Amino acid sequence: MPFYLTLLIIAGVFGFALMVITLMLRHVKATQAIWSRFAGRHGLQFQPSPWPVALVHVGGVQGLLEGLPFEMRPVNKGSGRNQSTYTRMQVTIPGLPPGLVIRHEGFLGKVGKALGGQDVRLDDPHFDAAFLIKGADPAAVRQYLTLARRDALLLHMREAKGVEVLSGGLVFERRGLIRDEAELDRTIDRLRFLTRALGPGEAAHSRAPF
Repeated sequence: MPFYLTLLIIAGVFGFALMVITLMLRHVKATQAIWSRFAGRHGLQFQPSPWPVALVHVGGVQGLLEGLPFEMRPVNKGSGRNQSTYTRMQVTIPGLPPGLVIRHEGFLGKVGKALGGQDVRLDDPHFDAAFLIKGADPAAVRQYLTLARRDALLLHMREAKGVEVLSGGLVFERRGLIRDEAELDRTIDRLRFLTRALGPGEAAHSRAPF
């Protein structure tokens, strides 16, 4: 192969790699700017990842939400070609019953219940139909999930796909890096309300109509 063709190929590969890195950096910087503005609006702190980590990780948002630890960061799930990046928000809430899990009732959950799978029943038709509830101490779960707390979960979690109670707090996950500022604001507002309801105090409101 002539020497000049070799140089052209090397220059082409180098140029393509440079273009890819430039596009990745633009995407990261745009996401960092959005997340930084989001953090500022809600009294939180944005911590960008340093170079070259920023090529694959934009950084995260940390602070207090209703006085409790809050974090937003990207997480990777899966491996190889099946790996995907998710945006994860989490609020740590002390005092939850041990092992408490509340997630949306899906098809697999319905099948599990039909087959006798473990689920804490509250004798609340609306709530039992909307969520799959688990806990190490069913009696403690029933005592904790007062009417006010169940109402708050029905009102703000039933329509908020991706929000669950697990790992000692509230967790929201959605595939992809969220760059829609309105969506970020809506999500943290829901988490803020649920944090108030699930924390030491209870939400004071009447049951929403169904």
